[in-house]
Amino acid sequence: MALDATVAGAAANSYLTVAEAEAFAATDPVAGAKWLTATLDEKEQLLVAATADVDLYRKSVGPRWLTTQARLFPRLADAVGDPLVPFLLLDVKRAAYEQAVYLQANGHLIAAAASNRASGHLSRSDSDGGWTSAINPTFGLYAPRMTEYLDRIGAAGRTGRYLVSVPMASSYS
Repeated sequence: MALDATVAGAAANSYLTVAEAEAFAATDPVAGAKWLTATLDEKEQLLVAATADVDLYRKSVGPRWLTTQARLFPRLADAVGDPLVPFLLLDVKRAAYEQAVYLQANGHLIAAAASNRASGHLSRSDSDGGWTSAINPTFGLYAPRMTEYLDRIGAAGRTGRYLVSVPMASSYS
């Protein structure tokens, strides 16, 4: 699989490179060790799926940096320098990583739940117990930590943390 983590790229399919995800995994005492044992192809597939989930969860985040970019991020507000250069918020990258490791650990359960919903099986009982599907079809699809990172980002185009540089005039010489 060809992973494309180009910021604001027209063909970008990931918010993270494998190297960036491995850097997060190196400091993740819970899921990091399992992530590091996955194959390169598995990691790329998980990062692509996680990035799509990030975009599905947010749906709208304000104006994109470029109208031709494939992903929701970066936004017009996500740029620094002169000339302006777009960047991805750390919260977006962390969210993509958290969703990727969540999918790695729970992908089989998510697929089984989707299959049960698609076939109309909303509840079942047997000798081992029973279950009922969640009423909300998105329940369990997203990593709780992913949603926490993404909920910090305002849909109006700014996070709660940003810098504004304004030229100041002074009457003092």
